[in-house]
Amino acid sequence: MTIPGLDLPALPGAERVTVPLPDGVLGGYGWAQPQLAPAVLLLHGWGQDASAMAGPARLFAQAGWHAVSLSSRGWRGSSGCDDYGRSGALQTRLALNWLSKQMAVQGPVVMLGFSMGA
Repeated sequence: MTIPGLDLPALPGAERVTVPLPDGVLGGYGWAQPQLAPAVLLLHGWGQDASAMAGPARLFAQAGWHAVSLSSRGWRGSSGCDDYGRSGALQTRLALNWLSKQMAVQGPVVMLGFSMGA
């Protein structure tokens, strides 16, 4: 059995993360700051996974933000079956809540996504 989040390729400078859901997990990558900082959640487009948003996540991290890029339900790195966005709003809310509790977040918590991640 593959553990969601662990089937994503390793990325230099990123840690693999998993966000628990009531019916599975969202897997992805995290770039944490050693100090209090704002945070950003990045969501990929159709046919991609969390690695697609690694470039923008690195830019946020270089600017001093905590950054998390997640794979949507049913895409590489996350469990479940893609439901064409039906569970997207709930999953996004849970991921934002998880992010605010996992990192030393101070200031805004924002989301950046495109296509189905928007």
